Amino acid sequence: MIESLTEYWYMWLVLVVLIGITVFAMKKASAAVKKHNAVIRQQEEEMKRYKFLLDKYSDITAEAASECDGAELTEGVTAVLQRQIEKAVHLNEEFENAEEWRRIVYSLYYFAEDTETSLSFFFKNNGEPIPSLAVKGIKAIGAENEKKLITVVSSQYAMFDEKNETVSVDRDKIAELDDKFNEIFDKSRFFESVKQYIISNLS
Repeated sequence: MIESLTEYWYMWLVLVVLIGITVFAMKKASAAVKKHNAVIRQQEEEMKRYKFLLDKYSDITAEAASECDGAELTEGVTAVLQRQIEKAVHLNEEFENAEEWRRIVYSLYYFAEDTETSLSFFFKNNGEPIPSLAVKGIKAIGAENEKKLITVVSSQYAMFDEKNETVSVDRDKIAELDDKFNEIFDKSRFFESVKQYIISNLS
């Protein structure tokens, strides 16, 4: 027996390697399953959230809106319009035919979401009419630090506006405007301003 082990030592080495590979594969498979399950749970939570928003905000009144959190109200109005767009045959036309204030709120919601990364990320990440509606919306809601905020946002918007040939993309200037935006943008006050804008349009 000992002679066999000595003579065929390489087979035992192969067996050890195979066991190691099997254990590694099982760990990888387990990690993949956990990751998959986490994605499924996240999707389920997102669907629950979406349904909650639709149920709560589909027929929201000005009186009810006044009792809502500004961020959730903005997200809810956005979800309702998103559902309306999803059900349409022609998505772009459905969006364009929606009431302007709803399109503005929709754009402002994604403005607030994307500028968590940076102001320039919002402009890079969204095509028209979202950026122009967001700029118009910031003026319409009369946000805190309006003049400063409008100046910064409008300046960067001009750089990403393909129709504006008088302004070029300046990376240093974009970085500077990103920094200025972070200094003056207060998300909670912003959503409160959006809330008042929504209420005024529901009244």
